[in-house]
Amino acid sequence: NAWNNNRHSQVQFFNYPAKIKNMTDGEVFLALFEWLYKVINTSNMVINRAENTDVDWQGGSEEGNLKNKKQIIAEAKFFRAWAYRHLTYSFGDVPLSIDEITGNNYRVDWQRDPVSKIREQMILDFQEAIDVLPMRVDGNNTRPNQAIARHYLGETYLAMGNPGKAEEVLRPLVTGSDYSLMTNRFGSNASNEGHA
Repeated sequence: NAWNNNRHSQVQFFNYPAKIKNMTDGEVFLALFEWLYKVINTSNMVINRAENTDVDWQGGSEEGNLKNKKQIIAEAKFFRAWAYRHLTYSFGDVPLSIDEITGNNYRVDWQRDPVSKIREQMILDFQEAIDVLPMRVDGNNTRPNQAIARHYLGETYLAMGNPGKAEEVLRPLVTGSDYSLMTNRFGSNASNEGHA
């Protein structure tokens, strides 16, 4: 559940359990753990520093600046929740960090928080992304959008045993006009018989 369709040199261990058995130092798990917390800490930094009045949001107006600020914060919260998704699936209970770590609050005595508490924060973060981000970002597939946030929030509700909430969150992806199921084959198999 944590890692799929990825051949990254470290992530491959999650896809090929036999390789985990041959690993003795656990270095790959430490590297993944630390990388995901870098994503979280960077997200927290963006969220915190968005309040700096000197930031040029390049919106062209007060309204445009506010819109851009909200979108950047929503994207940062999306990535924070995404990183916690991988952490909870990979490690279970993990420390919850939602504030920027600075020289004033740095610590080494973190305690693990229950997955249920982490998921509460994930729900808040993914919901903000849904509320703020557009359904799709045309011309830029590298940025989070509402559809991706809906996917992960729906998955979170399913992991929590709440299929009704998942259905509610995911329904706009199925009934809306922004996305549709493929009905035609494509690529090298386009002319072959079979389902899309």
